[in-house]
Formats: sequence, C-alpha cells, structure tokens
Amino acid sequence: MKRIRDIGRKAVLSDVKTAFTCTPALTSMCLFAHITDTTDEILGFLLTLFESLKVQLGPALTEQIVQQLLHTFTRQQLTETLHHESTAGSRVITKFLKILQLLVQEPAASFKAFLPNIIGLCMEQLYPILVEVKNYCLFYIQTTNP
Repeated sequence: MKRIRDIGRKAVLSDVKTAFTCTPALTSMCLFAHITDTTDEILGFLLTLFESLKVQLGPALTEQIVQQLLHTFTRQQLTETLHHESTAGSRVITKFLKILQLLVQEPAASFKAFLPNIIGLCMEQLYPILVEVKNYCLFYIQTTNP
C-alpha cells in the first residue's frame, strides 16, 4: 500500500512541477485575480497542494508559487477581493492566509526565507485593509468555523 501511495505521490508531484515550470500557470493567476470565484478555486488547489506536498515540492518551486501569490495579491487586489459582494472574497483571503500560515509554520530552514516577504505583505498590505473593512472578523469566524 505504501508503495502505491509513493508512486501516486511522485506522479502528482511530477505533474505539478511540470505545470508550474513549463507553462505560465501561475502567471495566468494574475489574469483571474479579479474573478473571485476562480481565484477561490485556484487557492483551494494550492492550499491542498501545500497541505499535502509542501516538503516534496521543494523550496525552488515553493518560492516560485509564493512569489507569484505575493505579486498577484497587491494592496489593490486584496481590497477588491475583500469588498467582493459574495462570500467568495472572504474565502479567498482565508485560503490565502492559510497558505501563508502553512509556510510560516514549516520548520525547514529553506521555508524561513519566505518569512520577511510574508510578514511584509501581511503587515504592510493586508492588515491596513482589514482594519478598514467592517465586520471582517465576523466574516472570518463564519468562514473558518462552518
């Protein structure tokens, strides 16, 4: 059973690495950033990917993904996302924060290199927006505690 799981994991990793290194998959995320439902699905995939395979992805591919996320989620984009009329906006921000949390909690030294950029994004871009948004805490509690 372990051998089958290892073969499956290697196949998935191979496909993910190919998708993110040979195609502009992450670049296209910038194109979809204004479509909150699509961004929600992309971040859902990335969250599952990091929850399951972040160590196997390695620091190079992880850095590529994180850099694109940090580039995509500018202050303007974060503001637009949080002000989205549906709950998709709060789901996107919640998934984005969960991805960042997973990376920050990873004990491997190679993941600590992301810490300054993640802290900068959270404190300089996201935090001021959250302070401005009324009832965000209520949205966050409702979306994280179903």
